[in-house]
Amino acid sequence: MGNCLLISIPALCAWRENRGGGQAGMRSVVNVLQNRAIKNNTSLYAEATKKEQFTSISPPPEMKAKESEADIWPVEGDPQYAVAEQMVNQALACDLTDITGGATLYYAADASRPDWNFAELTQTAIIAGQIFFKVKT
Repeated sequence: MGNCLLISIPALCAWRENRGGGQAGMRSVVNVLQNRAIKNNTSLYAEATKKEQFTSISPPPEMKAKESEADIWPVEGDPQYAVAEQMVNQALACDLTDITGGATLYYAADASRPDWNFAELTQTAIIAGQIFFKVKT
């Protein structure tokens, strides 16, 4: 697999998931990818493409692509997408500070609450319309 996909897919995930939250919103998504990759000894790409983990990349079967944003693409030269790519490069270089407090999960504050066991989670942050959690230790 070329380096292009290792950068572009996580950047696309961050862009799709929270470009509306600006730099902080996209950074928080990259941080979650980064935290999951560290926890699972994988890569940002592997985490972004795990089945049904990030709806903008792998929506569950019952979700329509439009609802998940899986069919939305940045236009050539999109400045927000360029920022997302830059943040992915920083994360790959271990030079992107985590603003999520170690979160590995999040959901949009205006969405219905996920079917998670919240007794096992600690809320770590609210950033750009997303609520972030990590597993209690």
